[in-house]
Amino acid sequence: MMTERGYVIDAYDDRVVVEVKRSPMCAKCGACKSIGPSERAQLEIENLCEAQAGDTVLIEMKDGGLFFASLLMYGVPFVALVVGFALGSLAGAGFEPPLSDITTFAVGFALMAVAFFCISRFEPRLKKRKTLPRAVDIVEPCDAAEYLDRAENY
Repeated sequence: MMTERGYVIDAYDDRVVVEVKRSPMCAKCGACKSIGPSERAQLEIENLCEAQAGDTVLIEMKDGGLFFASLLMYGVPFVALVVGFALGSLAGAGFEPPLSDITTFAVGFALMAVAFFCISRFEPRLKKRKTLPRAVDIVEPCDAAEYLDRAENY
């Protein structure tokens, strides 16, 4: 299980926006690689500890959670695209070359779109698997007076 500390920037409903300093362990995970080469990254995560803006929280992610999420979001649509290209190629085999290419791409991208639609429909069920990062404990609570000072020094 991977754990990190993060600073809560915003809290709403059952979610928090947390800023984390990238540690060597965090860098290996790659969850926030798309943020850029900064030393800090922001994540929106589940709030299990009722943290408020200004609190420092313990963030937990099960091993393999990121791999599962990446496989689901990138692997499944990619496989759907390749299968769609193959089916489109078979379906367009009897047509002239320009029309067979259009059929191949149309079926491939349509199947990929169906895969993304199915993933978005099942997302609430997938969140229940607890594979995504979540704030599990408040390490340092903060009152409103401390919030601005801590935000500058974090």
